[in-house]
Amino acid sequence: MMKSIGILLTVAFLSTSCNSETSDDLYALFKNPPPDARPFVRWWWNGDCVEVDELQRELDVMKAAGIGGVEINPIAKPEGGDDFDYNCYEWLSPEWNERVKATINMANERDMIVDLIMGSGWPFGGEFLKEDQFLQGVGIRKLELEGPRKYVFQLEEVWQLPGRNFGIYENKWAPDPELFFLQMIPHGASGETGLADLMNDVDGNGKIEISVPEGKHDLYIGTFQKAYRTVMHGAPGSKGPVVNHYSAKDVRAYMDRLANALETVLGGKLGDHIRALFCDSIELSGANITDDFFEEFLKRRGYDLGPFLALVYYHPYEGYTDTLHYEPGFNEDIRRIRYDFNKTLVELFLERFPQTFDQWANEHGLQSRYQAYGMPWLMGILDGYRLVDIPESNNWLFSENAKFHGYWIWNKYASSAAHLSGAKIVSSEAMTNTTGVFRTTLNMIKKNDDFNFISGINHSVLHGYNYSPKEAGFPGWVRYGAYFSDQNSWWPYFHNWAEYNARLSAVFQHSKPVVDVAILTPEADIWKQWGLVRIPFYWNPWYNHDLWEGFSRVGVTADYINEGVIQRASAENGKMKSEKARYQLVIVSGARSMEPETAGAIKDLAEKGVKFLFVDHLPSEAPSYFEKEKNDQLVRENMQASLRFENVSIIDAPKDAATVTSWTGDVARDMGLETGVSVSPVNDKLYLSKYKSGDKEIFFFSNQDDQNSLDIAVTFSDQKKTAWCWDPHTGERSIYPAGNRGELNIRLQALESLLIVLEDDNQGEWLDLVYPDENSFKSIGAEWTLDFIPVHEEPFEMQPETLFEFGTHADKRISAFAGQVSYKTNFDLTGTDWDFLDLGIEKHVTEAKLNGQKLGVRWSGRHLFRIDRGILKEGENSLEITYTTTLANYTNSLSDNSVAKRWINLQEPDPMGLISEIRLMKSERTD
Repeated sequence: MMKSIGILLTVAFLSTSCNSETSDDLYALFKNPPPDARPFVRWWWNGDCVEVDELQRELDVMKAAGIGGVEINPIAKPEGGDDFDYNCYEWLSPEWNERVKATINMANERDMIVDLIMGSGWPFGGEFLKEDQFLQGVGIRKLELEGPRKYVFQLEEVWQLPGRNFGIYENKWAPDPELFFLQMIPHGASGETGLADLMNDVDGNGKIEISVPEGKHDLYIGTFQKAYRTVMHGAPGSKGPVVNHYSAKDVRAYMDRLANALETVLGGKLGDHIRALFCDSIELSGANITDDFFEEFLKRRGYDLGPFLALVYYHPYEGYTDTLHYEPGFNEDIRRIRYDFNKTLVELFLERFPQTFDQWANEHGLQSRYQAYGMPWLMGILDGYRLVDIPESNNWLFSENAKFHGYWIWNKYASSAAHLSGAKIVSSEAMTNTTGVFRTTLNMIKKNDDFNFISGINHSVLHGYNYSPKEAGFPGWVRYGAYFSDQNSWWPYFHNWAEYNARLSAVFQHSKPVVDVAILTPEADIWKQWGLVRIPFYWNPWYNHDLWEGFSRVGVTADYINEGVIQRASAENGKMKSEKARYQLVIVSGARSMEPETAGAIKDLAEKGVKFLFVDHLPSEAPSYFEKEKNDQLVRENMQASLRFENVSIIDAPKDAATVTSWTGDVARDMGLETGVSVSPVNDKLYLSKYKSGDKEIFFFSNQDDQNSLDIAVTFSDQKKTAWCWDPHTGERSIYPAGNRGELNIRLQALESLLIVLEDDNQGEWLDLVYPDENSFKSIGAEWTLDFIPVHEEPFEMQPETLFEFGTHADKRISAFAGQVSYKTNFDLTGTDWDFLDLGIEKHVTEAKLNGQKLGVRWSGRHLFRIDRGILKEGENSLEITYTTTLANYTNSLSDNSVAKRWINLQEPDPMGLISEIRLMKSERTD
């Protein structure tokens, strides 16, 4: 029988086995995480209706809960909340500035860190902008016409404006749109000479009559408009039109406005008081033009875009969805020109916005914190993250399809970029929640938090904490978020997760990630075919963004790269080195086109021993229209030359999603990757990440299965070091016993994680490997007394015949219950050799007492408590379980509370209440 362990069990009950002291710096950080490793919160200053006494109260609440810092985030005041008199202050007004200063001073007194968002809402802008500083966009509509026939159009009735045409994306004060181009081309055209310019045929009222010759034709209608996009949820003084992100001059002028106002009040540079300046996600609704765009295009791409203008624009939320009905050669030319168009947009954006944002922040003593993902476009996501000090991603709760949404993919590009740039902190806007605000559990937070760590994130900025005075009532002012609030029923237990999170963040922030594989996403193919729209980027080729997960399951870590990473790379001892990162293997995911510079770099690197693996085929063409024949030939020649080296090969793609993990395992074996660890058996729910710190090797395992345990055998390549278990729940560490062949036999309970550190030190207490015997148990609790303590109603008691689920109960006090329930029972024993109390898989929070002795708190996965000897006794014993629910069913019942109804709308109640069999269990031990 394989001997294994439930690490969850050892976390809370080991009294002597994890108490070895050390002067090691990393371990000291782990035991007592510094503020920058602790979770931060996005602190929504709702409507900027803030007062110093309430700011102080909320800082105290956050500090007590284990939060290390805040991001001051002015945002529009949400509707709702109890009526009372309050004042609101404009962004950068003297009153607002003084409240920022007071907050910084109060945070410093509490050893907390302050970040500040640029502007308010997202993307940033303001009513104070001048017209020549507005964001610009071109909208396009393509109509198929068939002749011979005369068509009459009132263009304003058929054209498509830039961005979105509804709701909060509109700006009714924007300048009127203008007709930008109007061109028609017949199906079967062989080149741009077939395009007929109809601009001069439009009359003064915007009407046109078109005589269409025989056959089918495409009519392209382009519109130009400034200020078509407004700030989302902008606060007073910083709402209105979005600034032109393609103009470094305009971006700097906007940011100077902040410095000119605040630096005078604070004294010195902003960075003397604030850690980082934050920029929220890039949601520019497809901004696709700026004043010098065509001049820059000619300079960068080597030809004039003018003759092809109508063929390159596309709906920002759909991409290139049109069918090209022209001669095949011209169709391919159009795709190449579209690539050039999108590449120019990305280059200009990166140079003029994130690079400017970063440089300006550094000039003012600040770090730059930046979210490079966005909606609907990804504006060079990897390079956007490379350019800043703190790349920040985002994970979502209650999102049905993570891959379609993309947030785990954003994590990987943020961490991949940080590995290149050497950024110490990779943060996440964590637990973003716009639908299940009151349904979030600590169990859910841990699962997602662990996956953030697995995907390379090492700091959480929680989404978020609402500024909400007590006078606003319950649930108060709620903009978004998982309701991180002292009014949340589980808030008294939040510090348990905060400590767990902070200890892991401290280790990962102060260690160097180990990356084995680089995966090249075929960005050129995607830009040619679909444009910058994010969904095709996620899904093409279908397996590309699944590979990192497959590799993680087999003990291999993988990053995503673009062609620039290869172009900047050198070879060192058979590895590819690019900036701060080194890779044993580069995988090219099904690319058909590739820049000739990349193909040449691959040949040179391969010649020096770097391993390359091409999926399905070699690239065979260049993506650009300029000098296409010459560059196509260069790509083909360099690819064929590369294939002659034995370290370059071609492999078939995985057959389907079910085979991705086995495919990655085969690649790791066949390519001879040195992984430092092997895991058996491989399981699709088990993930692994790796780090180094000096001579220490660090391995983080996460069981993402929320129902089942996993038994694995882990073997490390370095058999000379000692494996230590560092427990992030307690901050203690102990030696993890190894088997005869050096393997660690591990059981991870549902949603359990494990941090193993290989060290030279072999002196210390040993981990007591004990886990429950699943076949030896006793059910207890034939009679129960339940004391209900609601969050806002009167307490009550009941004595049910059996345990039951709350949400479907006939008594509304129970079906709409939120708060704590004390379960009490007595039971008789004739023997006391029981080692565990098992409540089963539970998503809420429980505390247990046996005979008045506390057994601990459980807030994720399987709620299993160790029973120390001497607690149980012969005869009658008493058990008390304190069970804490979420607010979900209660808030769903508040039909007259507009805030509650806005943020929850359950069709079925959330299951709550203890329903699993309550058991005492015996244990099995390792030898």
